[in-house]
Amino acid sequence: MTTHGAWYNIFLPKNYNDGRPIELEKFDAIITELSRQFGGMTAFDKPVFTIQGAWMGLGFLQREDILIYGVFAHDINAARPFFDEAAVRWKSKEWLDQEAILMTEMIIEVMVK
Repeated sequence: MTTHGAWYNIFLPKNYNDGRPIELEKFDAIITELSRQFGGMTAFDKPVFTIQGAWMGLGFLQREDILIYGVFAHDINAARPFFDEAAVRWKSKEWLDQEAILMTEMIIEVMVK
């Protein structure tokens, strides 16, 4: 059986910009929201090594520990508006207090064997 859709990766910081750890309840809420919207999700949050992101900002190299959540969406036309709205909310001061949330979309074909 073959299914078409898209795989989304959501890259989330483990800490606020001031270095304080983001509360686990916020990640739990995001996991619940993704699971309800897409029927499940995958968390790449406890690897055998630390996942770290780096980018140029404010004139110097910045680094932070991150985790990655992944979901499969059958309906890309419904997934994109969901992520547009979620990104605005998740990066707000009330949630993760970030300038941006990196998300990727890959059109895929899933082969269930």
